[in-house]
Amino acid sequence: MKELLIIPFAKINEQDWTDFHQSCIDPVVFYQHPFLSAYSKTINGSIDILLYREDGRTLVALPGKFDGQKKIFSNLTYLGWDNLNFLVVNSVIESSLKTFFVELFKAIDLVIYKNISQSCQQTILQNTRNSAFFKGFRCPFISLPQSYQAYLETINISSKRMINRKTNFCERNGVKFRFLSNIHKESLKDAFIELNRLHRMRMDNVERESKFLKLDSQRFHNEILDYENKEFILIVQALKDEKVIGTIYGFVSSNQYVYFASGIDPDYSKYSLGTAMIAKLIGHSISQGYKYFDFLRGTEDYKFKWTKETNQNFTVYSFANIFGWLKAIKEYWSANKIRLGRKQTFVNLKRFF
Repeated sequence: MKELLIIPFAKINEQDWTDFHQSCIDPVVFYQHPFLSAYSKTINGSIDILLYREDGRTLVALPGKFDGQKKIFSNLTYLGWDNLNFLVVNSVIESSLKTFFVELFKAIDLVIYKNISQSCQQTILQNTRNSAFFKGFRCPFISLPQSYQAYLETINISSKRMINRKTNFCERNGVKFRFLSNIHKESLKDAFIELNRLHRMRMDNVERESKFLKLDSQRFHNEILDYENKEFILIVQALKDEKVIGTIYGFVSSNQYVYFASGIDPDYSKYSLGTAMIAKLIGHSISQGYKYFDFLRGTEDYKFKWTKETNQNFTVYSFANIFGWLKAIKEYWSANKIRLGRKQTFVNLKRFF
């Protein structure tokens, strides 16, 4: 039996979702249960889960928001979240995926996918008759090999020498590194306070405002700190004479590490702590068997010292009938007329024709 369901996240069993998530081809970091739970508690918004099942087994899922009156489903997004692909189990066959899209448009006129990767965008285009897409952020990432030494052989000689020189300088001068996860609950709270302190110092130093330090963001991240059932937060700290002088805050899923936020004391800039901590994180990720190290959005120069690979993100409006098409145009106009300006938004509407 084939069925497409849209059910409230509150009715999803945590262990069932965790087991399903871990069985997926691309276990999206931000669609793990603690992220969805924290979102529903702190952002004051309900979450709907789109599920496709065959013979009682879930094959495809996507967290999001469903407007039943308009028959529009949008995947769930939040500040700093990228690569928000739908979740597909490893064993799914092509015919089941095609059936999922057929069933999808029996119930929904328009699906809006935001911040999805290029592979997901291609799957959507191959399986739907009508879609309009727009490029978003590029996300540099590293495909991790079997060893840290093997990784160093993938980058150019000057970058390799620079990384080794800076990490060795830290170690010779007594800088130590410590890893913490949400399993270390008591230490993690203090580590998050240190992260905020150092992140604020870093932002003040470059005279920029941080969205990460905004109240809503802080409420969300403080909520996920309390989750202990499964490791998904990973922090590395740099310490000098027992003082925390640098921190990188990130997340893990079953196959990847995601770099999310950082902070460095500018008084210790001579140690190149960013380079040293990233090197330690890459080595740790390889030792844990992760396949990818994701820098997320942004093409800052420092990221390309570590990799040349990028993942282009897209927003896709997908529809199967004239009602969905009209709704897509209206939704795109409403979402972008202020952000891009009316003139540019009007020009972009040609992609729907």
